[in-house]
Amino acid sequence: QAQSQIQKRSQAEEELQRLNAELENRIAKRTKEINDRIFLVEKLNTSMSNILHDLNIAKQKAEANTMSLREANAELEEFSYSVSHDLRAPLRHVESFTKLLYSSLTEKMNEKEEHYFNNIVTATTKMRNLITDMLALSRAGRVDFKISQLDMNEIVENVRAELFDQTEGRDIHWTLAS
Repeated sequence: QAQSQIQKRSQAEEELQRLNAELENRIAKRTKEINDRIFLVEKLNTSMSNILHDLNIAKQKAEANTMSLREANAELEEFSYSVSHDLRAPLRHVESFTKLLYSSLTEKMNEKEEHYFNNIVTATTKMRNLITDMLALSRAGRVDFKISQLDMNEIVENVRAELFDQTEGRDIHWTLAS
């Protein structure tokens, strides 16, 4: 009976040693998996840290560029405003003297001279509109834009009308997409 108990005890010890070895293998395997995951997470953390650093640098550059653009836009607005105001005075003189000259010569002008005066009046009106548009553009940085649809055919027709004197007598074919 003692022999049987010794044998059972020996088998139990062997089984216990086998289970301990198996448990140690499983623990070693899980420890390696966990260490691998920790290594991967640390690499990802380092990568994320580098990305955040790069993003901060990019943000600083973008802010600096934005500031430079704002300053350049402000200078452009000031320049446009100044130029448009400086151009108004000479234009008023041209318009005034053209009207005076026209009124003093009205009865003496032939059809060709009348046409020339009309061209001067049209050109000065167009220039006044351009100056007004330039002033509006100089203020555009301070105003919200309103998006609207444009009739491109109307714009092309206006351009054709403006170019009529220059294209008269020439063989020009206008082709517009539908």
